[in-house]
Amino acid sequence: NRYATCSTREAMNKSQGVEVVLGGMISRVKNTVVKNGRSAGQKMAWVTLEDLEGQIEGVVFSDTYGKIIEKYPEIISAEQIVMIKATVDRKRETPSLLINEIIPVSMAIEQWTKWAILKLDRTRHSTETLSMVKPLLVKHKGKVQVLIKIPTEEGTVATIRLANDSYVRPSIAL
Repeated sequence: NRYATCSTREAMNKSQGVEVVLGGMISRVKNTVVKNGRSAGQKMAWVTLEDLEGQIEGVVFSDTYGKIIEKYPEIISAEQIVMIKATVDRKRETPSLLINEIIPVSMAIEQWTKWAILKLDRTRHSTETLSMVKPLLVKHKGKVQVLIKIPTEEGTVATIRLANDSYVRPSIAL
C-alpha cells in the first residue's frame, strides 16, 4: 500500500503512457523467445499480475527481462509476490502494462524508500524520546535521508533535515 500508485482495476482505466506502480501476485507467465529484430534469440515474457481487485496483463521486453532476471533469477514466475513499475499500454482492446521493473515485495521498503520522516509531537514526546533517536539511527545506518517534522506553537510544522551521518537503511525493524 505504501508504494503502489493504483490497483489492477485502476490501472485498466489509466491513460496511455501513464507510469504506475502495482503490487500483487504473478499468476501466470508465458515466456517466449524474440524471433527477429535486434533482440532476436533473447527471452521476453507475458505476465499476469493479480491483486485483490482483479488482474492485468503485462509484457516484459527482452532488455528489461535480462536486467530483472540478473538481479532476481526466480522473480518472473507464477506465485511470486511482487511490486511492478510499468507504463499503461492502451494500444490493444484490453489495456495492459509495459513492465519496466519487477522486484520482490520484500525489497520495496529498502529499494523504493526515498526518505524517512520522524514526526514528533511535544505533547507525546519528551527530550528523553529525542535522546533515543540517535542510537536508533546509528543502528540502522544507511543511505536514506531522515527528516524530522515538529509542530510549532504557531500551528505550522517545522521540517528539519538531519545530516548525512544520520541517514538510515529503511526496514520494518526501523
